[in-house]
Amino acid sequence: KIRDIRDTTTESEGLLRYSNNPALCIRDYLTNTRYGRSISTSDIDDTSFITAANYCDETVTIENVDQIRYGCNGVVNTDSTSIDNLTKLLTSCRGFLIFTGGKYKLVLDKIDSSTFDFTTDNMIGDLKKGVHL
Repeated sequence: KIRDIRDTTTESEGLLRYSNNPALCIRDYLTNTRYGRSISTSDIDDTSFITAANYCDETVTIENVDQIRYGCNGVVNTDSTSIDNLTKLLTSCRGFLIFTGGKYKLVLDKIDSSTFDFTTDNMIGDLKKGVHL
């Protein structure tokens, strides 16, 4: 049972609920003082975890069966190193944990829209036809 940070009523009421959402499980492991890393919630970029959690919960159709995109089902081995546990958790959602701006951020490897367009204005050198690198 873990806290779903997307549900503000659980935070205020202190309720924990079952979830196999990888983003929520990773955040729980990072912040849990009993079996996790005891990282302060102020050091967590919750926006990135909420975005990731929503993406994990999206419904996808595989071979005519609707299911959640990513689920995390397993046991955290407290005898393993933190990096081993995090690596296993991150593989359940094709995730990367980065530390930037003083916070831990969860980024998922997913198809996204382009944020940069290549044009002749921002290319260096001449464009040559038929040249492959």
